Amino acid sequence: MRMRVQGLPTAALILLMAVGCAADEGDAASAGDDFNADAGGNSQDVGDFGGADVEADGLQEPEEEAELELTLPAASTRYLYVAERAAGRVARIDTETLRVWPIVVGAEPRIVVAGKDADRAIVLNYGSNTLSVITSDGADDDVVDVEIGPGANRVALAPGSTHALTWFDPDAMEFGDRPGSLQEVTVVDLAGAEAARISVGFHVRGVEFSTDGSVVWVVTDSGVSRVAMDTAAGDRIAIPTPLDDGRETADREIEIDADAAIALLRVAGDEWIRIVDLEDGAGVDVDLGGVPTDIDLVPGAALVAVRDNDMIARLPIPGVIDDPGLMQTLGIDGAPAGQVTLSANGSSALVFSTAGDQRTIAVVDVASFTEVGRLEVRKAIGLVAASPVDDVAIVVHADEAGAGGIDFVENSPGVSMLSIDAEYERLFLLAALPTGFAFTGDARQVFVQLGDITDPVRAVEQIDLATFAQETIPLPTRPIAIGWMPITGLVYVAQDSAAGRISFIEPESGNVEHVAGFGLNSWIE
Repeated sequence: MRMRVQGLPTAALILLMAVGCAADEGDAASAGDDFNADAGGNSQDVGDFGGADVEADGLQEPEEEAELELTLPAASTRYLYVAERAAGRVARIDTETLRVWPIVVGAEPRIVVAGKDADRAIVLNYGSNTLSVITSDGADDDVVDVEIGPGANRVALAPGSTHALTWFDPDAMEFGDRPGSLQEVTVVDLAGAEAARISVGFHVRGVEFSTDGSVVWVVTDSGVSRVAMDTAAGDRIAIPTPLDDGRETADREIEIDADAAIALLRVAGDEWIRIVDLEDGAGVDVDLGGVPTDIDLVPGAALVAVRDNDMIARLPIPGVIDDPGLMQTLGIDGAPAGQVTLSANGSSALVFSTAGDQRTIAVVDVASFTEVGRLEVRKAIGLVAASPVDDVAIVVHADEAGAGGIDFVENSPGVSMLSIDAEYERLFLLAALPTGFAFTGDARQVFVQLGDITDPVRAVEQIDLATFAQETIPLPTRPIAIGWMPITGLVYVAQDSAAGRISFIEPESGNVEHVAGFGLNSWIE
């Protein structure tokens, strides 16, 4: 499990989790704008790429979206939930029948999250300081409201969907909002409808749950607090374990191994990685001989990219805390090592850079820590993400439109699909910038949404992962979110429509149905 925390100004997380479930409930939430990247299925926001302007660690400014009264959808196993702020209600869409059910919740519902463990949705009602717990069963919806800390504007769902955590994030404030506490989280028992308010360190930056959901680590400017998801213990204080010994850490990346209770801290511009045992506070600075640009966790170790040295390092954890000499290094000659992305099964690491016009991806075998292959793509790399099951990865290319010259390849938006084992790549040129994508759960297909707020193109590209065949599916309005439904196997595409519009695509046949107007009178096209 891992989490990235970026200092001000706010930046969007480009790769939070395995894209098969773009933000696992277990991988929880950072304080960034995509804390709810898995608000419905396995969608992945690709951010806004700008060639050489892309930061080396992959963190991007979020795309500015039109102000909508409807929230982004959240998907459980069968149902899709969308909140309407002004009406204080949630529309539940049955993806088997496409029937819409209205559900009354609290005042000004801003965020909806749903897990894959049950047909249950959690709604953060900013206007009433409550969390509505919706349990759906056929035509019935049971709604229970739980009071939470005032001003809370973030919510994360624990693995198992038994508990939730809320907190206040100043970066998520809207005009006219009242501030909440910068040193408090609320633990909510969803089954018992009970809550406990926990005092933590100053300025909550993000949270990370253990695999079983019994513990959450709360990252703050003061350090990391361990919070048991136990409301029976009542309101209490969770003293943070410091990470930085008082050093400046405004621009930092933190990775949390929640089960091993280990934190890794990378500070921009420094040549060390600090590793801290969160149980006893013991820590060590590991000198990498160059500035690290990315951290990724693998079982029993951390992989650290050091772009200036064209290398990655392997740090055994927790062993390296007692013996920094256990660190191993691997040179990636001729391919800047700015970032690391793991394959779905964790056996391979893809090493690349988004700084400048980089087009080489090195493949590293994680077990032997050796380079086993190279992949060359035809356009600058903006993002690399793995398919949830197979040895396939997607590369979203940096935006080079208007770069000059007559080469339409260089001046066209695009994505590349990679077959890692076969070391094969195929470039797909697109009619508009890709703004998100979703893999189907069987990893047989990927759907790429096209069109940003300034682009007239409104479409989804469907790519078969076995053959790399491509189909274009036009949409009536601009897509803003995409994901996959586990029970029905449908791909949903939420669109920019004040009245509400979601298109459902059947992957095998390509048939499309639209649910529209659910923000008003709920009717099906």
